[in-house]
Amino acid sequence: MGMLLNLLVGVLAIPPVHRVVEGRLFLEGVAADNPVIYDNDFWTDIPDAAYALARASLGELELRGLVITRCTFGWERGYVHTLEQSEAECRRLLDAARRSGLRGIPDPVIGAREALRRPASGRVEDTAFEPSEGSRLIVTEARRARPDKPLLVFVGGSCTTVATAYLSDPSIADRVIVFQVDGGGYNGSDGWAWQIAQTRLRFANWARGVLLARPGQVGSRGV
Repeated sequence: MGMLLNLLVGVLAIPPVHRVVEGRLFLEGVAADNPVIYDNDFWTDIPDAAYALARASLGELELRGLVITRCTFGWERGYVHTLEQSEAECRRLLDAARRSGLRGIPDPVIGAREALRRPASGRVEDTAFEPSEGSRLIVTEARRARPDKPLLVFVGGSCTTVATAYLSDPSIADRVIVFQVDGGGYNGSDGWAWQIAQTRLRFANWARGVLLARPGQVGSRGV
């Protein structure tokens, strides 16, 4: 896997200070004691969620919350997946984790239910949004964090919930780092939320390649 700090969609992303050593990414100010929120749409297609739960159970991860964000793939023509599907998959994983003896796992909360729409003005500040329990949790934990010890929001799907958190309270921008897995195509299908996250928050994308997306569209492979 190669690490790409995105400079995409015609505007500069805000990369956190970082270094890559032997294929490992180090973000300045991020260590095992940073508060973390794990945010995803589907929870068993990759091992990230299970790994996060195991580390939290061992006391090696400050897991402050789990957020279920609706998969936004295909939203322009009607969503391909429902929020209920994502919620059911998350709860199956959590039930299995708890049956296996993992402890200290927070109950999940629901994040964004709909993709964000790019306003006619093109101004981020004019974006219509609906806060959710998930976006409010991100705001709460970000306010508790510090710029030198920020909240790390691990995003495995679309950036809709974390972008909504920013729209709800722009002052959290210097207290959050968004770490997204393979954003741009499927995970960037909410293109406007993806652009907001990149341009208004410190943003890192870990991926073998980035699928370029214009706001509101699924793009083609660009790297």
